[in-house]
Amino acid sequence: MDDLIPRDSSSDSTDEARAAHSPQAGSDKTRRRKAGQIYDADDCLRGLTQLPGLIALGMIRANDANAMRAAYGVILQHHQRAQTAGVASAISDADVMKVLRTNPEMLNLLAPLLTDAQLELALKQSADEEPNAEQTDEQV
Repeated sequence: MDDLIPRDSSSDSTDEARAAHSPQAGSDKTRRRKAGQIYDADDCLRGLTQLPGLIALGMIRANDANAMRAAYGVILQHHQRAQTAGVASAISDADVMKVLRTNPEMLNLLAPLLTDAQLELALKQSADEEPNAEQTDEQV
């Protein structure tokens, strides 16, 4: 906004010095968003913490702040649901091993759904079981 206001040449040096030492120097470039981009949880929390100060300074009205708070709340709820849905839909290690013990051929079908740790566990378990299978064949 300051770029739109013409400045006289005498104040340029003090404004530049003030901008260079301000804690927000350079942060405008990192905080700029593309049109239509959804805020992440940190951005919403940052916005919520700034609302009381903006009201106190008279920069926004309380009604506007309430609308902004509601919008931030909806975005935060979406992020929370997305996080818990990912955790709730994960397959437990015990269930994976149970299915793979009964149907080892299912590993190829389940591989895209498993975590890296679960894949390692399944491969380790199958490698541990192979020597036991060879011993039983030799004993017969």
